[in-house]
Amino acid sequence: MRILIIGGSVFLGRAVAETALRMHHEVLVLNRGLSRPNAHGVVAIVGDRNETETLARARANGPFDLVVDTSGFEPETVALSGRMLADICNHYVFISSVSAFADWPAQPVSELSPLLPFSKDERSYGSSKAECERILRAQFGPRLSVLYPGVLIGPNENVGRLLWWLDRFAKGGSVIRPKLDVPISPIDARDVADFVLTLAARSSAGKGYVVSGVSAERTLDDLLSICATVTNTTARSVSVEDEILLSHEVEPWSELPFWAPRGVGADGIWSTDCSAALRAGLRLRPLSDTVADTWSWMQSIGAVNHVDRFSALKEGVGLSADKESRIFAALFH
Repeated sequence: MRILIIGGSVFLGRAVAETALRMHHEVLVLNRGLSRPNAHGVVAIVGDRNETETLARARANGPFDLVVDTSGFEPETVALSGRMLADICNHYVFISSVSAFADWPAQPVSELSPLLPFSKDERSYGSSKAECERILRAQFGPRLSVLYPGVLIGPNENVGRLLWWLDRFAKGGSVIRPKLDVPISPIDARDVADFVLTLAARSSAGKGYVVSGVSAERTLDDLLSICATVTNTTARSVSVEDEILLSHEVEPWSELPFWAPRGVGADGIWSTDCSAALRAGLRLRPLSDTVADTWSWMQSIGAVNHVDRFSALKEGVGLSADKESRIFAALFH
């Protein structure tokens, strides 16, 4: 296939590009060339997707069997690229998010869940994703597939959640571990990439799919135990009740990644129904493989214990050493 990826240099987009190259497809990427070097073997169209001239150069490289949009966040931007590519694309895959659903994260969701309404004056990440989908459905009709990823993890992660836990265990000492164990449903970005290519190979367009792990299979405690194992840590885990963490104003999800205590409006955050995607060909690798591969990748690029030197370990993700020390001081005074 001849494939155009809008984005394609970071995390999920990069996974799609690398997967397609391994399958011997012809891969073009459209991006600004600013985030990371593109995968070796792609043809790069360097420019801003907001500019007609850039999209005209993309058109000149068509037609395309498949367009994968991994960087569509604003309705106006997506409307422009959709308009410019609609007549030279057989199958358009839009990467949305479970954030586009009105019920998430408070309640369980599937691809049948209602989307958020959109307002130009009060837009959010989720409502903008929902409006992007509506625009593309009008432009592409049955040639559109929409994927709603849950929590993405894996090598090349640019959010930093799993990376923070791996780095924290590697540093040793005492590590705060939420005591309440809950089922989780993260998904390896490489599994999403494989599924994109599966849909394209089967010419299976026209539907939407939640893509996540299976909620009941693994737990947060499983994930943290795997992090401890793959890093060969000397750290001592300290289980801490949710009430204590909240009393110290620990921010769920951001300061303790993947932690979403009950009663904060996120009871359904991990309740993502991926059964339709599994029936359509989604395959999920073991969580232990994803964590081990991510740790190997972090070591290969020198990310371990170098938070300030590596942008994927982002400021604002993870508990600060000062706050962690204050919590331990209160626990063991």
